[in-house]
Amino acid sequence: MGTEQLLDALTAEGLGNRIEDREEVTAALKGMDRQDWEKIWEQAELHQIWGVIWQGIQNFPEAQAPGELSARFEKACAGMAYQYYYILSFTTYAADLLEKAGIRCMILKGIPLNMLYPREEMRKISDADIYVPDPEEFRQADRLLLEKGFRREQGFAAFHNGYTKEMGGRTCLLELHRTPCDRLADPGAEKRVGEVFAEASGRPDICQAPGARLLVLPAAEN
Repeated sequence: MGTEQLLDALTAEGLGNRIEDREEVTAALKGMDRQDWEKIWEQAELHQIWGVIWQGIQNFPEAQAPGELSARFEKACAGMAYQYYYILSFTTYAADLLEKAGIRCMILKGIPLNMLYPREEMRKISDADIYVPDPEEFRQADRLLLEKGFRREQGFAAFHNGYTKEMGGRTCLLELHRTPCDRLADPGAEKRVGEVFAEASGRPDICQAPGARLLVLPAAEN
């Protein structure tokens, strides 16, 4: 069994999808040498899916990963968990500022997507994405964030503004969205996408993250 097939199997296992060829995968893992394990690590690092792959490996207790490599996986997973809860705290802080000012907003991408994983800290997350569908409220949100010490960054796409803020000795990034995604070149498709998100914005879901209750787009639109 090749490295790509093993990665597929470990990814499926890590995400909670039971695989049929467990005996073949187990035999392949038991027969791996250090170079083989390094290939697994390199792919996990390339795609930043340490948490998923490490969980997959742990689902095969017969697999004996080298101790130093196991330590690398555990360190990477601990860093992802810390980053997740840090960004969760930052996201809820920013959303709370807007909501208290009467600005209707929804969390995009990051936190709601992480909640779909077996453990939310398994997915790498690097920033907060907040969607403010009303144009006037978007302008109000921009002014409010600047008043609260956020710094507007340059070079972001036209469909969102970027802001940074120092919190807890670290710089956090917030993307404030006018629309959930960039404009499409095809006018008909762009019109339809706009209709879909306009309709979805009127029926948001509630995401119950650890210690936080967040307003989000419905799962399909998100």
